[in-house]
Formats: sequence, C-alpha cells, structure tokens
Amino acid sequence: MLPVQTAPAGRPSYTNLQLLPGILRLLRSGCRWRDLDLPGYPSGVTHWRRLRFWRSKPEALNIWKKLLKLLEQNGRLDPSLLALDGMLVPSHEFREQQASRSNTARWGSRSQRSLMPLVSRSQCIWPRVGWHDSMHARPTIDDLMMRFELPSGDRTINADRGYDGFALRAFFDRQGMMPNIRARRRTRSRPGFEQLYDYDKDLGRERYVVERTNGWFQSFRRLHFRYDRSAYTFHCLFWLPVLVVCVRRLPL
Repeated sequence: MLPVQTAPAGRPSYTNLQLLPGILRLLRSGCRWRDLDLPGYPSGVTHWRRLRFWRSKPEALNIWKKLLKLLEQNGRLDPSLLALDGMLVPSHEFREQQASRSNTARWGSRSQRSLMPLVSRSQCIWPRVGWHDSMHARPTIDDLMMRFELPSGDRTINADRGYDGFALRAFFDRQGMMPNIRARRRTRSRPGFEQLYDYDKDLGRERYVVERTNGWFQSFRRLHFRYDRSAYTFHCLFWLPVLVVCVRRLPL
C-alpha cells in the first residue's frame, strides 16, 4: 500500500519492506537517524528520504482513508462522535522564544489532535508559540472537514474546559457539531444559545479515547521530543504511527 520509489538510473532502490523496519525501530526506540547506519543495512539518510517520499505522495492520505473506512465497516469507528485534545511537543527550535510564562511558550508548539473513538483520525498543526488550545481548534476542524467526508447528520464533539468559550461553541455549531464541553465555573450561558452549553456527563466520559490515543502515540519515543530541524520531517514521523494505530485496531 505504501508508495513505491523506483530509480530511473543506477542501482535499484531499496524496497519498502527493507526500509520500514528501520523507520519503525527509530520511532519506537527514539534513536537518531545515524544510529541506523549499520554494516550491511541501508543508511539512516536512506530511511529519512524514504519516509519523506511516502508522505509527499497522495497515496499517503488514501491509505489513511482506506483504513478508517475498514474500521467503520467493522464497527470499530463511530464518525458521529469526535474528541478534541492537544499535546505539547517540546522542541529546541522554540526554546528561546518566551512569549509568556507557560511551558508551551518556552519549549515549543502544540500538536492539536482531533480524534475519533477507538482510533485516531488525527490532524496536526504546528502553530505559533504561546497559542492556547482553543485557538488551535478552528484550523484543526477546518482541515478535518476538508480532508474527510464526514457523514451528514448529528455529530457531537467532546472537549475539556480548555475549549470552553462562546466563539468556539458557535463555530462547532456552524460546522454541524453539537459541542459537549464542560463549562468553567464562571461561565454563564448566553441568552438564546443555552443549547450550546448543554453537557452530557455520560457522553463526556467517552472523551477518554483521546487520552488513550495520546498514550498510544507516546509509546513511540521519537515523538516525545522534536529533534528534527524540519517540521515537515516531524510531521512525517507522526503520520506513520497514526497508520500503525489504525492497523492495530483492525479485527483479526
């Protein structure tokens, strides 16, 4: 299913089967690309180039869509219920940019994730330093709606108090999503928009799927810290674990 790279001249290219184990080893162990330079095996640069080649092809998104469709057909994915959360990705590149006192401002960007139950339908953005979670939500949902054809009808999105705000609740409502967000203590519903502040505790418990999926991603040690200079390379590294998580959720 992965895109195949062929050399127009010179020696034949390595196959995907020869390079995939090394890339997965790097993701799991958190080692450096140069640590893949072993006698008799492809170099780390070769692994790096192949990963970027996979992500640059349109087949990468098609593979993701096919896996999600298989999960939905087997009852392992409910597209009517979404969960939203973010995770801090430390990075040396942004360490000196202190926009505020928060750890996010000192260390780097947040990886915003819009996740479906049981499996990740994840969107990643690399925003400015010091952005709040609620500011990441709009571009994440816009990208999700653009890339995936979500079924029409009632959809619910679960999020924590960090996403509590009238503007964001109204944005979800315009996108055809009913926000199920626990309000802060000082939050008061606006007249005429009381339905946007309704909170279902039983439905809110389903938000655990986003925390569980974050745990799955954190099992890939290379994603704990952004060592790569290029954000595109880190995005490529994040794309492959998403596919791995989807494959693991498929019924045997």
